[in-house]
Amino acid sequence: MGARFRLGLIGAGRQGRHLSAAARALGDCELVACADPDSAVAGQTQRDFGYQRTYRDHETLLAESAVDGVLVATPHNLLASVSHAVITAGRHVFIEKPVGVNAGEVREVAAAAEAAGVTLMAGYCLRYTPVRLLMKELIDDGAIGDIVFISAGKGGAPLSGWLADPQAGGGQLLFLGSHVSDQLLWIVGHPATRVYSTMRYRPGTDVDATSAFMLTFANGVTAQVTCSHEVSQPYDFVEVYGTRGRVRADWPLNTVIVQSDVVAAYREPTTIQHTGDPFDPMYIAEVQEFVAAARAGRPAAIPGEAAVAVSAILDAVKESHRRGEPVALS
Repeated sequence: MGARFRLGLIGAGRQGRHLSAAARALGDCELVACADPDSAVAGQTQRDFGYQRTYRDHETLLAESAVDGVLVATPHNLLASVSHAVITAGRHVFIEKPVGVNAGEVREVAAAAEAAGVTLMAGYCLRYTPVRLLMKELIDDGAIGDIVFISAGKGGAPLSGWLADPQAGGGQLLFLGSHVSDQLLWIVGHPATRVYSTMRYRPGTDVDATSAFMLTFANGVTAQVTCSHEVSQPYDFVEVYGTRGRVRADWPLNTVIVQSDVVAAYREPTTIQHTGDPFDPMYIAEVQEFVAAARAGRPAAIPGEAAVAVSAILDAVKESHRRGEPVALS
């Protein structure tokens, strides 16, 4: 197997803990150091996952710890600046989505990683859920024919903490709309060319609460998306309609519903229920891909360019709402 891959963590909160558990589960990673401005949070993460050292800031971690790669899981407004520091230090970097608060930030991070020759992996974990992987496989195998249009949505109860703070990059669009947009780009396989949206903000704040938008892709596929944090029950679905059938994947319900004119077993609507934890396997898979790409010196499965494409959509959603008209994407 060779030497263990030495990992650092910057941002030891909830998402940082998920990534730490994933790295520990891989078995070939050495958890060297974690940094968080809250020393109690960093200390708890150290005790729970076995990091050798803790720091109050990422600069000291990068200066004093010999790490091969770093997991960055800070609030949204810090992702880009912290990732720049990691890249400048010559370390490979896994960056939680959405990598930055706008396409300009994300583009600069991606360009810096390319110039430095380090591997950058964007943390769009939902690509690694079993139900979405099965959906993608069915589509790629032609089970529903050519894609015609997609309906998708993701949301839940009102946001709290820094996710409800616009200065920290909060709001449901960056938090959830980023995931949905990445899923659509991944499934369709073509860039988005047009966005038309409407948004609602929480009263008295600059935090976006509900967004609805239409996307047009370069191959003519259209998609309708809703993202909200004003609902009582969480929802996360992608439903793809094709010329020969349809398929819907609901996460974390772990169900796929498929009907196909092509595959005999799915002539009638068929529900496929996956069992097992809907969370841990996707985090393990994405961290495993990051480590494998960094070791091999190759691009990661979800590179910086993919994160730029997502952020361009989110920027256009906001701009379309502001202008009250469709926005074209270059």
